[in-house]
Amino acid sequence: MDIADNKKKGGWKKAVKIIGITLLAAAGVFVLSAALIIGAFLYYPQKPTASSASPDGRYTVTVKQTDGRWPFGPSDVTITAEERGFSCIGSSSEELCETQIWDDGGRGNVTIEWLSEDEVCITLSGSEQDDEKLTYSMTEEFDE
Repeated sequence: MDIADNKKKGGWKKAVKIIGITLLAAAGVFVLSAALIIGAFLYYPQKPTASSASPDGRYTVTVKQTDGRWPFGPSDVTITAEERGFSCIGSSSEELCETQIWDDGGRGNVTIEWLSEDEVCITLSGSEQDDEKLTYSMTEEFDE
């Protein structure tokens, strides 16, 4: 079989088509893999870190945060409070604050301390920041 016979039977076209499909599939796999890898570095779900109920059990404060952004970024923090069973609707929830902890790519430390039955102090610590103390009066937060 010579080249002229091969051209007549469409062998070259078939080979070029197979090579083209193979290259296209390889490019697709590369792009998909790159998107998944980049997406893994950009998506940081928040996870519960700390939670504490007031001495009388009426309020609960919850701190949720992400892992530190790759490679050495901050951890995003959301602080919420919930009032339970002392209203006609059962319970209500308030977002108190959104902030960050700078801890060289880590999550830092969170401490919740109740100063009274309706006043809480939340301390956020990280190796790259001074301690951040946040104090909230639950009666003021839920009366607004």
